Amino acid sequence: ITHSKSYNDRIIRTPKFKLDTFSTNFFVDVVPGDGDSIVHLENYADRLLVYKTNSLIVVNVAGENMFIEQQVKGLGIAVACQCIRTDMGVAWCNALRLGSTLNQSIS
Repeated sequence: ITHSKSYNDRIIRTPKFKLDTFSTNFFVDVVPGDGDSIVHLENYADRLLVYKTNSLIVVNVAGENMFIEQQVKGLGIAVACQCIRTDMGVAWCNALRLGSTLNQSIS
């Protein structure tokens, strides 16, 4: 993106089978206008975990079209170091709780 506009809810993606090819035409806006900014992205199984400041959005990326599968308020993080990938899944913490993807679910 060559202009200085900031998109706090936007994820730039590549076209199918065209790795490292980025275009302003291929993007996903994740819950735009909610006042939250994306802090960190993490993949887990066929899901993209989108950590915003006040919520966690689970995006299903298994098929041709991406879609929001789940949005959980209160699971957001302030900085990216509050989230870590482990051999057993993804773990994160914020001022209120500790969460993980252990047992194949968001808790």
